Amino acid sequence: MKSNSQKKEKAALNIEAPRYVSDYVLDQKNGGFHIYLDFHRGSTFTCPHCGQPHVMIFLS
Repeated sequence: MKSNSQKKEKAALNIEAPRYVSDYVLDQKNGGFHIYLDFHRGSTFTCPHCGQPHVMIFLS
């Protein structure tokens, strides 16, 4: 089950599965907020260039 804060993050950032917020860092000294996104191994995506659905990403 997702926590309330995870639901808020998803809604505020418009993040959809298979992507998720893996970490975030508030840099108060420099006034930055860094959000790190990730996806689960085996996830598929739609190709942004040709629109082909269910494309797997292979990372080395």
